[in-house]
Amino acid sequence: MNNGNGAYFVQRNVKSENQWQLIFPSKTGILATLDDVIRTNGGVVGKNPRSTIDDFDKVPPNSTYFGYSGEVMNSPPLTGTGIRLCGPFNGYDLMIHSMYWGGGLYYRTRNGDNDKWNPWYTIWSTFNAKPDANGFLRASSSVVDIHPVGSPIPWPQPNPPSGYLTCNGQAFNKSLYPQLAAAYPSGRLPDLRGEFIRGWDDGRGVDSGRGILSYQEGQAPVSAIAGYWDNNWHNGKHRDTGFSAATGTNNGSFHTIIQEYENQRETRPRNIAFNYIVRAA
Repeated sequence: MNNGNGAYFVQRNVKSENQWQLIFPSKTGILATLDDVIRTNGGVVGKNPRSTIDDFDKVPPNSTYFGYSGEVMNSPPLTGTGIRLCGPFNGYDLMIHSMYWGGGLYYRTRNGDNDKWNPWYTIWSTFNAKPDANGFLRASSSVVDIHPVGSPIPWPQPNPPSGYLTCNGQAFNKSLYPQLAAAYPSGRLPDLRGEFIRGWDDGRGVDSGRGILSYQEGQAPVSAIAGYWDNNWHNGKHRDTGFSAATGTNNGSFHTIIQEYENQRETRPRNIAFNYIVRAA
């Protein structure tokens, strides 16, 4: 009700007797409504016919606004509605900006000590993040990032995705990637280009005497003993046995017997080439 001096609320019982009343006098300094504190029409920020402000830094203090992204200086990542709130001291402000067509939310603060706005930051929510297989909240991405840091991952492209490094023997910044440094204390990734990965023996006895990440030369059992007329096959690893073999009857010839013993041209399994990468974190 309004009696001309201000608004008031009255609580009455069943006998219409006043139990209590709450009076809002029409007098400055007694009570302020939301619109007295926050301007609900702080302007339109952008560079188009609707705009009234050409810089997000110029949004009036304690006001709401609508702002276009990318049209003017100091804009948030996306277009939408926002509010600028000021603290009790001049220059210490907060701006919150919402994406008008979705759930994106951004904020930035102003440091009154140096009279400078900080960058816009993203507020993570169910709109732009999702829990991974371990229950951790992560940014939505098409790249799987639940592999343990340091674990080699076969990647089907020449270049690794963002946040990953190629296992090509390169050194990395241990301060920048502390989790990767825990896996590779040397600060250098293994060079897995053209290499096969073998399971660590760990006391089984089939490949004893080796530590994790140790390198091993290729080898093969004796694969052939044969005689050759010329040196066409002498370009591989071989040894001269010191023996010769005769062929034919009356016009037979003698051939040197050589032995192939390792790293020959056919000593490899069938395979498909992938690019080994690791997460950089």
